[in-house]
Order: sequence, then C-alpha cells, then structure tokens
Amino acid sequence: VVSISDGTCGTHLLVKLGTDMTDAQIKKAAAERGINIACLSDFCVSSSSRYKSTLVLNYSDLDEDTQREAIRRIGDIFNCNAVRRTAH
Repeated sequence: VVSISDGTCGTHLLVKLGTDMTDAQIKKAAAERGINIACLSDFCVSSSSRYKSTLVLNYSDLDEDTQREAIRRIGDIFNCNAVRRTAH
C-alpha cells in the first residue's frame, strides 16, 4: 500500500497500491476470491497513470467481520503476486 485516503470520500476509501498488476488483473484476481472491487480508473473519462492501481473500497454496508475478511482476501492477491515474481 502506497497511500490510503483520509476518509473524506464519504463511504469509500481510496487505496493506492504499489504493484505491477493492471487494474483489470487486480479486478479479475479479486473476483476469483469472491470480491467485487472497483478501481479509480473505472470512474475516469480518460486514462492516466495517476489513477492506476487505486482501489475504491466501499465499506458502508459491511459489518466489521466482513470488512476484515474482504481485506484479507484482497491482501492475498498481492502476497501471491509477490511470491510469483520472486519465484521466477
């Protein structure tokens, strides 16, 4: 994680990641783990590297246990990716 928004985004957090994965790869990996995730680039009219690898996390209707499980599953995406990169 490079940065997390300060919570002024209402019911969402913006989480900027330091990863080589594309937004499409992140979303696919999340879906494979049962997580429906949005990236900031999904909401942009034009592409910009500024918005790459920034997750939009909606937490408004999730209880604390569900939030923890979702974050664990999202974390697994990047732990697995790091392992794959160092294994080659």
